[in-house]
Amino acid sequence: MNRKLFLLSKLYQNPPIFFKHQLIFHCFILRYLKHFCRIASG
Repeated sequence: MNRKLFLLSKLYQNPPIFFKHQLIFHCFILRYLKHFCRIASG
């Protein structure tokens, strides 16, 4: 919960840059998870 509040406060401080980085980060994580699941399932 505290982490979410911290991220929201960062978002309010600097919306465009922060959002862009978060978007890139989430896309990277999703791609990595898909790749990992593919390996795990064989």
